[in-house]
Amino acid sequence: MLEISPADIAEIEECGELNGSPVKMIKTTGGYYIAIGKDKKGKTKPVGTGPHKAICAFMVEKMNPGFRPLIAKNEGDKPEVTDLTKNLEADRIAKGYTLHSIRENECNHQVVLSHHLAEVASAEVQISDGAAKMSAPVFNSDYRASGLRKSFYEGILSTAEKEGAKKVSVKKEDGSHMCTVKLGDE
Repeated sequence: MLEISPADIAEIEECGELNGSPVKMIKTTGGYYIAIGKDKKGKTKPVGTGPHKAICAFMVEKMNPGFRPLIAKNEGDKPEVTDLTKNLEADRIAKGYTLHSIRENECNHQVVLSHHLAEVASAEVQISDGAAKMSAPVFNSDYRASGLRKSFYEGILSTAEKEGAKKVSVKKEDGSHMCTVKLGDE
C-alpha cells in the first residue's frame, strides 16, 4: 500500500481525467512523481509514476488507455517522451531499468535512466544546426559503477541522431570538453 504523508508532498496539480474523475499529479519532496486517479469501480489508486513529470504523464497515458490529459495552453508546452528502453540489455530491462528521452522543445532534451522508476542518471542535451551538446551526466552515486554508462550514452546518441544531429560533443563534470562523437555517414 502506498502511504504519503502531507510532509512528503511538494505540490499537487491536476493533469487530466480518467474514468470521469480528475487525475492528480503529486510531486514528492524527493522529486518523485505519482499520478492518482480512480479505477472503473471508483477506487482511488496510483495510475502512473516516474522520476520526472513528463515520464509520469507518459506512463499514465501508456498504462491507462482511457486517460485524457489536460490540454496544454500551447501544444509546444507539452514535452514529448520517447521510450528508449529497447536500447538496454534484456537482463537490465528484466531488472526494472528504463531509459527515456524527454523533448522539452525544439532544441532541449533530457535523457533519463531509471531503475524501478527512480532516477539513476540524467543528462541535458541541446541540439541545433546539426550538432548536439551534452552536459556532463549526473549519476546517482549508488549506480556509478553499475555498468549502465554504455546504455545511457547510447540513449543520448539515439536522441541526437533522431533529431538530425551529425555529431555530439560531450563535456566532463568540470565543464571541460571530453570528446566529440560523429553520427551517421559524416
